Amino acid sequence: MTAVVTAATNQRLGHLQTRGDVAAALSVSEKYLTFILYGPTTKRTYRRFVIPKKSGGTRTISAPRKELRALQDRLKAILDAVYRPRPFVHGFVRDRSALTNALPHIRKRWVLNLDLEEFFPSINFGRVRGMLMRPPYEAGPAAATVIARICCVNNELPQGAPTSPVLANMVCSRFDGQLLQLARRANCTYTRYADDLSFSTRARDFPSDLATPVEGWTGAHIKIGPELDRVIVANGFRVSEKKSRLQFKDCHQDVTGITVNRLPNVRRSYVRQIRAMIHAWEKHGLGPAEQHFRQFYDTRARSKGVPPSFRLVIKGKLDYLRMVRGEKDRLYRRLHNQLHGLDSTLIPYALPIKPATRGGPSDAVWTQWAARYEHSIFQVEVRNAGVISGGTAFAYKRGLLATAEHVIVGDLAVEAPHLNKTSIKRISVHPDVVTGYDVAVLHLPGASPHMPYIPIDINIPERGEPIAVLGYPAVPLRLPTLVVAEGIVEAMVSDLRGQLQYIQISANLAGGMSGAPVINVAGSVIGIVSEQTFEQTAAGVPARAFHQALPVKHIRSVDVNSVVDVHTYTRSLASKRQARSAPGVGELLARVGEAIGNLLRALGLRPRRSG
Repeated sequence: MTAVVTAATNQRLGHLQTRGDVAAALSVSEKYLTFILYGPTTKRTYRRFVIPKKSGGTRTISAPRKELRALQDRLKAILDAVYRPRPFVHGFVRDRSALTNALPHIRKRWVLNLDLEEFFPSINFGRVRGMLMRPPYEAGPAAATVIARICCVNNELPQGAPTSPVLANMVCSRFDGQLLQLARRANCTYTRYADDLSFSTRARDFPSDLATPVEGWTGAHIKIGPELDRVIVANGFRVSEKKSRLQFKDCHQDVTGITVNRLPNVRRSYVRQIRAMIHAWEKHGLGPAEQHFRQFYDTRARSKGVPPSFRLVIKGKLDYLRMVRGEKDRLYRRLHNQLHGLDSTLIPYALPIKPATRGGPSDAVWTQWAARYEHSIFQVEVRNAGVISGGTAFAYKRGLLATAEHVIVGDLAVEAPHLNKTSIKRISVHPDVVTGYDVAVLHLPGASPHMPYIPIDINIPERGEPIAVLGYPAVPLRLPTLVVAEGIVEAMVSDLRGQLQYIQISANLAGGMSGAPVINVAGSVIGIVSEQTFEQTAAGVPARAFHQALPVKHIRSVDVNSVVDVHTYTRSLASKRQARSAPGVGELLARVGEAIGNLLRALGLRPRRSG
């Protein structure tokens, strides 16, 4: 199977043209594949059962039987290898979750959640087959027909087949692109988790092209905007009105079940349930607590009818709490230690609990973003007259890296996360760089079309808002290591002219962090680390360093089509500095006069005053 997946990754699906090609890729004979798909047992290839929905009603699950399931598992490995998920798609994607889907919507003024009705059944045989034949997959018509036949039943994607999630994401690629463009025009953030669509913004009023509240601004009832409705209907989907809601910042806001008002969190009822389950175990013992839970609270329907262990249910809920709030969270650690006291085989060790500190983002937030962006942030190595210095740059568009202009003082190369250094020859700078707009763009040669990039947020941050700086400190004799420096927005400050505004941050930064991205809890870049400044103090009083960042909106003023060679630019900088430092004629005459005066005084003569 490894060879099959590798071939599929390198060639997409273009090497699959016939039914025989598909059979070979699945490591079965063409005769066996034909028998499974068209033989007399076709009608018995799925086992169907009904489960209740949380919101009411029922959901039909179609679970493939053993032989078909084996083919679908093998096919899923091939599809996973060729599918490249876009950054805003989080459902059914490796290393992404409900938490990563919720993080971009934290601390927004408005959050819109939409639910698509009958998501999997809306994707039929023809849509799957057509998607497989179109770029970038380009499977042959016969092969596309066979793959769609393996994955569809009754002209729809079945809920319960292992191939349905990845195929749904592949089919929705164009749909996602259209929604992203609509969101960008409305200055909104967009994500999708399976059939859950989420839009958020910091704008004063929510864009009417997306939705408008009905019966008050709380958004309990909404009307879908005409532009958004047109895109959804054109792609063959329908919105479930009773599950759609527009949430204002003063009300409870959640995305895929995670509270996003200020920091990622779970509902209070979720924590109360964990506490109640642990308390029942402590007071009544494991057996009675488990019996009571199954009788009154475990209402979930299961295909095999065997409920899970009460112990594992508690641990699963606790693991989810840790994912959302972070392993260092004091509430999580208290509950973890309580469960350890009840069953040391389930929880083998206790965790130390540190004293309470002021509320801020959990470590899970910054850990998630650092892991997500580790391939989007680069160490910049600068060589100038034998002296090596460093900086940081980040990808904000494919093939384009943003950094601070003052980093560019010599030969440039980017290293981490690349295994080898890559020389930078071409750059673009801000047109008003001489007046303090400390931003430049590096053109990365040979950049992959799939290079990940970090989204930007041009809105001005609020004072006290949590931030983190992701960058590469310049530490001698060590391999480049991406670090996270946490802090808050202390103030928005202006230069003496009142024209240029900076974001003053409290993060403790080191050399090499110039040009690094300043991100908010939603994972968007809000600023680019610029040169630090120091306060003026009385003699003997140490001056505090003030770290400042240029708002990221200024990167849009850089004309990336106006490209200059690095060596040409650094030579022009050197000549300008030399010209600025060279004295003019008037200054030379003043210096000569001052020297003559000093000489006359040394000889005991008084210089003659003019006039």
